Amino acid sequence: LEDRWLLAEFLLRAHQRGIRVVGWYLPEWSEDAADLDRIRAVSEFEVLGHRFDGVGIDIEYIADGLEPEERSRRLVALSRAADDIAGDDPLAAIVPPPVQIEVINPRFWPGFPWRDIAPYYDVWMPMSYWSFRSTASGYKDGYRYTEESIRRLRSNVGDPDALVHAIGGIGAVDGIDDDPNPEEPLASINDLPPFVQALRETGAIGGSIYDWRTMEPPSRAAFSELIADIDGR
Repeated sequence: LEDRWLLAEFLLRAHQRGIRVVGWYLPEWSEDAADLDRIRAVSEFEVLGHRFDGVGIDIEYIADGLEPEERSRRLVALSRAADDIAGDDPLAAIVPPPVQIEVINPRFWPGFPWRDIAPYYDVWMPMSYWSFRSTASGYKDGYRYTEESIRRLRSNVGDPDALVHAIGGIGAVDGIDDDPNPEEPLASINDLPPFVQALRETGAIGGSIYDWRTMEPPSRAAFSELIADIDGR
């Protein structure tokens, strides 16, 4: 969002309704200060005394022409600087699920620097979009993809109690008059209970579905009920 007035309205309305808001940014690992400047802009954005309740760094961009080692080096440097900017505000790492980059496609980001960035983030948000996985892989399953990714993530960062908020999806159709040719492979309303079960069993502090637009109303209602007793730590 580049319209700061629209952003201000979103933030104010959310806070009026008791909703905490996390500002989100996708770095592209530029050599200049562009990524850090944008993270700082999110962290320092304020309107009538209202600020974001946290900042999320979306760590997934690989269309940069960089070697994995150099991309990792820039990620570590950016994470350190972002942590300094965030101060006492929560900083979230929105990361590829370990199953994706360790089992399904190890060439995606070889040598992902889990341990090196671990000190800079307060919560981890693996993007475990099981609808993209094939049935043959065994990971087109909201429970298995989520549960294994959380276990691997905690092992990778060296913290069995690392705070995790898993992101599932994509979307969730309800099985009634669904679009036969969606833009992306969508999850089903029936995938939601296993996903939430994985959150409970792993002690996740929360979970969400990407994204609101591709979640049909019955799925939104079902997920709201399922997630209601995930009270975090």
